[in-house]
Amino acid sequence: MSETEKDQKLMARAFRWPKYGMAERLVARHLFTATMTNNKSQIVQNICRAAMKTEALLKEDQKIEGVDFELLRGIYAIDESLNKPQIIKFECDYYYKQGWVCKECYRVHWLFERHGDERRANYEKLIEPWFKDVNYWDQFLQTSKELRTIAKCSKCGFVLLDEPSKKVKGLIKAKQKQVQKDFGENAELFHVLLSRYEHIKTEEEIRKNPNWYAGSGEPYWLKTPVKICSVKCPSCDAVLGAKAVSVEEKEAIAWSRPWDFFFEASWYLKKSGVEQLKSSFYDWAVQVCEDASIKLSNLISPETLKDIERLMAAQQPIEETPESETVLAQG
Repeated sequence: MSETEKDQKLMARAFRWPKYGMAERLVARHLFTATMTNNKSQIVQNICRAAMKTEALLKEDQKIEGVDFELLRGIYAIDESLNKPQIIKFECDYYYKQGWVCKECYRVHWLFERHGDERRANYEKLIEPWFKDVNYWDQFLQTSKELRTIAKCSKCGFVLLDEPSKKVKGLIKAKQKQVQKDFGENAELFHVLLSRYEHIKTEEEIRKNPNWYAGSGEPYWLKTPVKICSVKCPSCDAVLGAKAVSVEEKEAIAWSRPWDFFFEASWYLKKSGVEQLKSSFYDWAVQVCEDASIKLSNLISPETLKDIERLMAAQQPIEETPESETVLAQG
């Protein structure tokens, strides 16, 4: 007995289709439809529908190994959301040599919970595995931004520090006791940088002997070793004093809360941003769905699979028409 046959028998023990087999045929039809198209959205929709129909027939504590029904429901919701973005028109602006330009904002209404305690959990389960980057209208973002302190090497521009200002203030407070010498207005921050890029060298200084007095025979001047602390840039190897480090505060994305950025940015997308999300999402989702499709196919009897295959093969394939062409045809 082959491994495939063993898997089918094990699956059959764990799952029984209702009498008359209508549900089995519906699931099989969805799975076959997914194999007969190169439209990634239709692949996702059909496999997810097959999974949801199968899940509805399971007992309360029954599971199918290798099929995450909750994840597939979420994938189906994302597909629906991305295919129906709201388009908001800005007022036209006139640009030199470009004429009147109308801008658009695309707003995605996610069909899964994105508030409260589930906000972060849903992001990590449904979005994080595939999300990379997105084009959006930056001027509208508010809640996902924070004030950040940025310190750069004044020689080459290397970013020595880029942290939330609140965190930097906490680091400075912890370092204040170690400040022994005035390095300028950024003395405390400089000591934070020392903890990461410290460069210590020892030089000799000539100082007056504090124990000298006339007739003691002690030298009036002493050569004393002194440790000089500096920041060494890991990019250009320049040894920097506090004044050679440029410091600024500016508003930037709070990447420590990527879920806040994602959901706010997807409310103010550029058209190219929608296409970016679709491309990244479908590259991931199709793979997840096709893996689940193999498991679901093992639930269906060979006789039903053959019947549906014959039925689908007999049907005339429908050529997919791009959405833009459909609109033009209707016009």
